[in-house]
Amino acid sequence: MKHPDIAIDFKLNCKGLKTAYMNTIISLIETLCRPPKSFSETELCSIDSDLRELTEAGFKLDWLKTKLEEVSLLRKKEIADDLRVQKLEERVKSVQLTLSDIIVELETEKAKSAAAASKLLSFSDII
Repeated sequence: MKHPDIAIDFKLNCKGLKTAYMNTIISLIETLCRPPKSFSETELCSIDSDLRELTEAGFKLDWLKTKLEEVSLLRKKEIADDLRVQKLEERVKSVQLTLSDIIVELETEKAKSAAAASKLLSFSDII
């Protein structure tokens, strides 16, 4: 209903072939409904190839090509976002390890300081 002109320029009159092409288009639409990150680069290239073949057969699929490009861009963005999150998590872990080392060093220094402060000097130690 949104794209009534989809098959206006379809070149072949074979109804069976037209039905097969329409089923392929429906399958592509359903496929593009998946989460962008679930696609491999190979799968996106295959979808693009299918769209080219359908366009060459006379189908007007600019709108579906636009959706494929959107999915591809979203996929790249999600992958980049995941990498940034992973790097930040690694930095946080590194900072936590450093902080842990500093806390151990602080506790050691506190213990030394407390031991030194609690040591009483005798009269003979002073003379």
